[in-house]
Amino acid sequence: MLGRLLLDFKEHCVIIHAIIHRDNLEKLKTKFGIMKKTLKTPTKIKGKKTHGFRKRMSTADGRKVISNRRAKGRKRLSV
Repeated sequence: MLGRLLLDFKEHCVIIHAIIHRDNLEKLKTKFGIMKKTLKTPTKIKGKKTHGFRKRMSTADGRKVISNRRAKGRKRLSV
């Protein structure tokens, strides 16, 4: 009950601040933690297509990355 009341008060203050200073309301809500940020969960397939072994081996710079990781003794060369 008290937590919700404080959140309402905080949101009210942010709205008043946005009106007075002509700031972007959505940006302020995110900054003050009233709205949650939506982050996309990465997929394994997209990660492999971008950072995978086959992708690394397809370019000269990618082969350098694999070579440097081998030289350093990394257990995993790529994703």
